[in-house]
Amino acid sequence: REIHRDFLSWVRETTAHSTESREHIQEAYNREFNSIATPTFDGSTFSVRGITDVFNGMEDFDIFDHNEVVAEKLLWNLGGGDFHDVGSGKTLASLITMMAAQQRGAWKKTIIAVPGQVLRKWQAEFSELFPNATSLVVELQSGNRAEELARAQAGDWNAILMPLSAFKRLPLSKLERKKRLRQRIQEVNAMLNAELQRLKEKGASKQQINRLKKKYKKLKAEYEEKIEDLGDIDEEEVDVYFDEMGADSLIIDEAHAYKNALGTPLARQLGIAGSTSDRAEAALRKARWVHSQHPDGISGVLCLTATPVQNSPIEVWHQLNLCAPHVLEEFGIKNLDTFINLFVERGTETEKQITGSYDREEAILGYKNLSEMRRIIDQA
Repeated sequence: REIHRDFLSWVRETTAHSTESREHIQEAYNREFNSIATPTFDGSTFSVRGITDVFNGMEDFDIFDHNEVVAEKLLWNLGGGDFHDVGSGKTLASLITMMAAQQRGAWKKTIIAVPGQVLRKWQAEFSELFPNATSLVVELQSGNRAEELARAQAGDWNAILMPLSAFKRLPLSKLERKKRLRQRIQEVNAMLNAELQRLKEKGASKQQINRLKKKYKKLKAEYEEKIEDLGDIDEEEVDVYFDEMGADSLIIDEAHAYKNALGTPLARQLGIAGSTSDRAEAALRKARWVHSQHPDGISGVLCLTATPVQNSPIEVWHQLNLCAPHVLEEFGIKNLDTFINLFVERGTETEKQITGSYDREEAILGYKNLSEMRRIIDQA
């Protein structure tokens, strides 16, 4: 902190060297955070056909203004996150966004994954909102599994609704899973190289560097083992895979349940991420596949939750990485470690090792650049 404070004092001085450095810093900051304008949405350009005149007992029903504003933004981005409070109408906003996207030819068939206890409520509201639209519920119960999947694959449905439990049990095909796992290994290699560079610039000890290499090597081995395990699977629970359903868009309700995908050794070391969640990683792989079905490579995924951040600002990265990874890339955030370096203030603490020796380890001192984080969230 003292070095940081002294550096800021030096930059603010009026010497020729500090002035030049200050200009370089300002240019880099403006290029990263001030080069993208956040559009203003008021709902005036949003429209959707086929909506009912009577909804929830209300005659002459008209979409609420705040829902139109949200839907206009989501339609503009063709995906993203709706993180408003409980009772604000996230269900309504997502359904009208979905139908508007389909009517414009941007989406064709949408999978909607929701908690099991509200599955029928979602279907009832969708059917009431759009009486002429088509929907199918897929629960993957043992007796009807094959028939449900066959109907879902063959039918021209506007919406395929399923409980989160079924969403979890409906995997990508083996080929797609291998492809996504190999991508993950490449990401781990990139994170390791970046973190090694950062430690070397800080003058880290050889012991610290070797410990870091060991952690990332272990993480990489976990993904390599998952790829090998796929070759040993002869039969699976389903005959039709997620990427064979004919869907090109995905809506996930209660998306905060998928916040522990792509954990890193650095995040775990700092105590801001637990073990990587297989459920979250599987959902992320499906989201990445959906993104790949669109020419821009970024559209098609909409996440809903009233609690995008429960314990740590790091959860912002998980949510955006799931529904709007291109937003993170636009701000130069390539992975979770980059996000940590931007928004987590770290220092060093002395810790006693198992051997009895003492070593200095990084620890969290607080969070920083929260206004810039807010700007990133506003883009999703």
